[in-house]
Amino acid sequence: MVVFCPACERAISGTESDAETVQRMPSSCPEEYRGRFEGDLGPFRAGQVLGKCRIQRLLGKGGMGAVYLAEHTVLGTPVAVKTVFNLAMSTDSAFAARFMREARLAAQVRHPNVVTVMDAGRDEETGMLYLVMEYVEGECVKDLISRGPLPVDQALGITISIAEALEAADRQKIVHRDIKPANILLTRDGFTKLADLG
Repeated sequence: MVVFCPACERAISGTESDAETVQRMPSSCPEEYRGRFEGDLGPFRAGQVLGKCRIQRLLGKGGMGAVYLAEHTVLGTPVAVKTVFNLAMSTDSAFAARFMREARLAAQVRHPNVVTVMDAGRDEETGMLYLVMEYVEGECVKDLISRGPLPVDQALGITISIAEALEAADRQKIVHRDIKPANILLTRDGFTKLADLG
């Protein structure tokens, strides 16, 4: 069953089969609905530490895992932590090796239009894999275009920025394989970032 916020009518929670409809909870929505969504942390709890990151709240989830807002306990900065919920996949040695290899490759891509990968590891308590990335405060292009067509100049600017990000990834022999509006983030000042490079 999918839960919809009555204020913005967005899907804010659901089962794994509804993963494509689950969206990040806007801060403008009523607290009771934000609480319902943010309280659903899967196998992790608010305050739990993964590596050097303390989980704060859920940002979004999909079929294989979720992304959390966390605080880096050493640097004191916000970060996004992507986790793999599927324990069978996390504990599969071939999958884990590929996950870590892709994390190392993604961390080598340094470009202003790419979400920076900062760290990766396995949670000792749950055995689940995680990836630490820079936190981008803003919205995704999926949310932006849901409100209507973009002006041509803005659409071209986003497209050029993503093309430059993909060129930087290509120099590291990385193919994104999941380019979609939900993986293109816009900062509050309109700067474009490509996410989910791994």
